[in-house]
Amino acid sequence: MRDQARKVSQGILASLIALIAGCDDSRVVSGPSATETGNALQARLLREDGSAAAGARVAVRKSGATDQTGAILLTADASGQVSTRLETGDWTLEAREGGEGLRIDVRLGSDTALDTARLQRLGTLVGKLQSNLQPASLVVTGLGRRIDVALDGAFRLDSIPSGSQPLVLVGTSATWSLKIAPGRTDSLLLDENRPGELFQSSSIRTVVEGGILPRRSVLSGLEKGWPLAQTEWTDSTGSVVPVFPLSDSGGPTLAWTFSRSRTTLQPRRILSGRAIAAPVFLPADGFRLALAFPRFRPDQNTGDTAANLAASGLSVPLDPEGDFLSDPSEGKVRRASIGAPLLRLDAASMPATEGTVSIRVAMEQPDVGRIWLLDWTDSVASGLRVGIGAGVLYVRMSDTTEIEIPAGNLGAYSTWNISWNTTAVRIGRDGESLFERKRPQTQSPRTRCVIGTGGGLRMSHLFVLDRSIALDSIPW
Repeated sequence: MRDQARKVSQGILASLIALIAGCDDSRVVSGPSATETGNALQARLLREDGSAAAGARVAVRKSGATDQTGAILLTADASGQVSTRLETGDWTLEAREGGEGLRIDVRLGSDTALDTARLQRLGTLVGKLQSNLQPASLVVTGLGRRIDVALDGAFRLDSIPSGSQPLVLVGTSATWSLKIAPGRTDSLLLDENRPGELFQSSSIRTVVEGGILPRRSVLSGLEKGWPLAQTEWTDSTGSVVPVFPLSDSGGPTLAWTFSRSRTTLQPRRILSGRAIAAPVFLPADGFRLALAFPRFRPDQNTGDTAANLAASGLSVPLDPEGDFLSDPSEGKVRRASIGAPLLRLDAASMPATEGTVSIRVAMEQPDVGRIWLLDWTDSVASGLRVGIGAGVLYVRMSDTTEIEIPAGNLGAYSTWNISWNTTAVRIGRDGESLFERKRPQTQSPRTRCVIGTGGGLRMSHLFVLDRSIALDSIPW
């Protein structure tokens, strides 16, 4: 009885294979395995021009194969057909003939005939890997291809079938899915710390200075056609460096950058994944308020508000009589006409014990006197006032008369830094100290804080920090 049942089963299988061979190429035939020796797998291979890929070499491997161990080698017959038997599981079929090839991944649980498969021109990938592994190796699973990565991270994958190719960094859990285009040579950047994400590298490099605070820097620009929203700036290890561009120009771009030490920045384009927008102005570094005005983000500032870059989601009211302008050297700036202030701050948001205010402005009419940059006073104007005009810096403190200090040209943009602690008030311009006085011991409540009283100013940035900073260490 057992021999008779086996003969019947073999007859059914022969009929099934004959039926598969006679089916239209677009059909898939599958069913229960008719034998205990494995699942029948059959495929018909065509060249790119549609002719039968007679003599094509075929290797069948486990889909997770990382080397050539256990590969089953086949050769297509005159009609381009190959067939074999495989155990249940996930398998990868790789076919090659001339400069063409293909990859088919299939999950077998029964006898299966695949759709007609057409070979395409093989592709090449030239890549770079950012990783701390030395040495490092990559594997294309299913094809069993292992690639050693050079010390500078460079690697090359030649003659790869088109379509999706899984890539694994050996010894780690980092994986990627590469899309190989037929007949093309593409380039990619991979980051061990961002598995699954694909980047495009750039030869552009920009050196930025470091320090305890962000700096105004000029970036070398972007590759042609790179969208700013899909670009990150990293150091040589692939770590994202905080950058806040003020323009979307394809050429040199003014930006705020933050690095603890001197760093070479390199842009990379996000092809798959999400760009990391690392914050530049952090509360942990002392920032309570940070206003800067990018031209490419209209949602960051409107006619009467500006985003507080130190507090995500918060905005600061601007005087409605002002407007925004584009300056060739500064980027986007906020303008206040004569008689209108730039903005009013909640006095409670100003740090009373120690702090720093940095404001970068230019006077539209530099001969006009006493435009108050900072008017931080009580109801009877007792407190701290710092103004500029007619070539003079004016300082008025609650227990002194007004002090005048020569300041030179005020029509060009300058950064004024006002810093105080429990013992002293210091004022500097572009890193040069101009004023230092002992702070009065008796302080009246300061109930208002107005920036730019009197107007006629153009403001590039405004920062408020909760700590006193030495004027010679402020890079603005």
